[in-house]
Amino acid sequence: MAIISLTIGNKKELILGPSGFLEVKLFSIDNLFNTESRQFNGEIISRSSLTYTRKEFNDSLYTVNSKFQVYLPNDTPIFSKTKEYIVNGNGRLSPSFNSGDVGYVFGPPKNLMADSFLYWHVNYNQPIWMHYVKTENVFETPAKRYEAYFKADQTKDLTGLPHVPDKYGVNLDVFLQIWVDEDSGELVKYEDFANAWYYDQKTGKRLFPWNSFHNEFQNSEVLRRIDQIQENKNISLLFQVIIPLTIFMLILIAWLLQYRKIRWFFAKYSPYIIAGLILIAGISFSVIAVNNYWKNQYASKVQNADSQGREIISSIQREMKLCGETLEFLTYQFKQADTITYGEFEQQAKRLIARSGAIFALSWIKKLSEQQKIRAEKLDTSFRVFKRNKDGSFSPNLNAAPYFPVYYIYPTEDNQKAWGYDIGSRPQTRQAILTADKTGSATLTPSLILVQEDDLTKKSVILVSPIKDNNDSLTGTVNAVVPIEKLIQSSLYRFSLPDDFKITIKDITNGITDTLTQVQRGNITGGVRFSKSIPLKGRIWNLEFIYPSSIFNSIGFIILLMGIIISVGISTLARRELSGKSKQLYSAEETIQQYNKELEVKNSELKQFIYAASHDLQEPIRTIRSFVDLIRTEENARISENARTYLKFVNAHVNKMHDLVQSLAQYIRIGNNVEFDQVDMFQIVQVTMVKLRRQIEEMAPSVILSELPVIHGFKDEMEILWLQLIRNALQYSDNKKPLVIEIGYNESPHDYRFFIRDNGIGIPPQYHTRIFEVFRRLNLNEEYDGSGIGLSICKKILHHHKGDIWVDSSENQGATFYFTIPKT
Repeated sequence: MAIISLTIGNKKELILGPSGFLEVKLFSIDNLFNTESRQFNGEIISRSSLTYTRKEFNDSLYTVNSKFQVYLPNDTPIFSKTKEYIVNGNGRLSPSFNSGDVGYVFGPPKNLMADSFLYWHVNYNQPIWMHYVKTENVFETPAKRYEAYFKADQTKDLTGLPHVPDKYGVNLDVFLQIWVDEDSGELVKYEDFANAWYYDQKTGKRLFPWNSFHNEFQNSEVLRRIDQIQENKNISLLFQVIIPLTIFMLILIAWLLQYRKIRWFFAKYSPYIIAGLILIAGISFSVIAVNNYWKNQYASKVQNADSQGREIISSIQREMKLCGETLEFLTYQFKQADTITYGEFEQQAKRLIARSGAIFALSWIKKLSEQQKIRAEKLDTSFRVFKRNKDGSFSPNLNAAPYFPVYYIYPTEDNQKAWGYDIGSRPQTRQAILTADKTGSATLTPSLILVQEDDLTKKSVILVSPIKDNNDSLTGTVNAVVPIEKLIQSSLYRFSLPDDFKITIKDITNGITDTLTQVQRGNITGGVRFSKSIPLKGRIWNLEFIYPSSIFNSIGFIILLMGIIISVGISTLARRELSGKSKQLYSAEETIQQYNKELEVKNSELKQFIYAASHDLQEPIRTIRSFVDLIRTEENARISENARTYLKFVNAHVNKMHDLVQSLAQYIRIGNNVEFDQVDMFQIVQVTMVKLRRQIEEMAPSVILSELPVIHGFKDEMEILWLQLIRNALQYSDNKKPLVIEIGYNESPHDYRFFIRDNGIGIPPQYHTRIFEVFRRLNLNEEYDGSGIGLSICKKILHHHKGDIWVDSSENQGATFYFTIPKT
């Protein structure tokens, strides 16, 4: 949670604009660490706002109040900070405020921009040297990118945390990036990534994490900043160039008209002058109209690139989350068993790899001391702990305890070379192991070339999950080997991408850039660029998605051609009417006005056509989001509190649209597979329990699971069916009594009849049929979340299997769902 700063202008009278107020919306993600489970709780999306207010000013100094607020989507406050600063006309902190180095609160003005500048970060109350990286386009606007990696202490600001500040302090590792407009010096884009740790107040030693968070400008905010910057440039051009030049030309013409020959010249050639002016005006307006149309087209491309870029990022995160869940399950197996044979490991690994399209191999790493390593090599003479040298050769790894050699790996084919390789011999990988040990969570390594890989250009990463004994000591790790190309292919296969695009993925952790991979289709040289950095299991990756931006379509040229034809026609008519009528020069004004009215009518029709053409091409969801953001941004001060609540409600439901579309897509895909096989329903339920392990651990239900038969069906759909029904039982539990779930079955000569019974809130009889309709939710209480399509999915699955589903329930008496599946 970091406060950001904005450059408002280069002149003191432009600090925070005429109103003296500025508000910026941010997208924030927090991931709090759970000290009991020794794991991060998972990412929480929050909404943030930053406001600057100019309270007073004199000829040289300003008092600026900054306020940063962070809320959960349900309006629960997380963090709030208000500070006041005295700045000069350039936005630099007044030296009287701090006896040491001071920096720019709002960023440097254009005339002071350099390769580096001192930036005063208002959240951490310390100066930070921002270093120039390169100039790049942010939505086709040239901007200078600056970066900084620094440490900060927020103990004084976080006294509400347990034992802070009497016992613990809180310090952070922060990676900060800002993009500054090349012409005006105004900040257009902001991103930060931070890892916060508790430390011992006496020794200063870090103890355990507190939070891992990320802030960035919302894309709508970036576009608004760019539009505002362009508007400021246009206003500056208008007042500094166009208006003075126009006044000068009018004075010059008025002075020339005092001469008879000049008046005669204007009288003689006035038809051509007027016709020329009409033609120029008509063509100019047509160009402006087409430019606005193409600008809207470009905005649509930006939204498409943003949407697809975020979907790609979400897909990568889902794949990596699936890898993490795979390791969690495998780690659980190792913790539950004293010893696991390779055969048992192979059986589990084979099944788990089949679930993930990104994992190339799973391995078990055992932590060995020097004596344990010597003993292991004596017991198995073919086993040797080795390392890779800088020249690419291999040699025994000696005197480097503790060792982390590969003990088990599956599949063995193509991976035999890795057996015995000490992954801790590489400093970056060893650091990932130590981080995983410290946080208790799966951690991603930097990119590397696998020892079993012959192609030295193919990069991979390893996801490391710690295995600990009862004393919380590290005994080894289970690892997922993820080739970058395989991860990207698995993430992109479900998308319908344009014919031409380019995706570049980089690891930018700690400010060091490592290009992981590039995926390109077609010969794309430019376009809309979507760039976003994402935290990923302890690393920071950056995805740049270049989307084709060809906006010069036939509609725009038709609009331009129509405008030119209309302009030429009107100007020709004006010239013909005025030619030979120089004696009626003074009465021609009325005629010219008539033609101008006709031109306005034609241009008005052209405006309506452009509006209809651009408006009808917008997607409904984007329109809703745009207008909601517009109202909340520009009308916030004038709307009522109820209106804000309604807007928040609308925005929350629009954000749920992605999940609803996914559920609907899943609903549509059901029934496409016709290859049935033998499915062990008991095993399916067990796997489902593992998937819902966190929710089950939180609610601690009593689960009564009977033996279940093997049926003839489609395995993936059975997994979806049980997942929806068990999740439904967990979700609609009665908080006033312990939850009990019973799962079993009966059979007849023709079919199996399964049931899942709970003692939750129940369903009134009049709704027993309606609950299986698509998007039908009975309980709209926010306590019971859901899309309203889960039971519809169940019904369609059973219809595909020629079965049936129904419910037996009363309100507050629990519910029993029954479903049948034919035996043949």
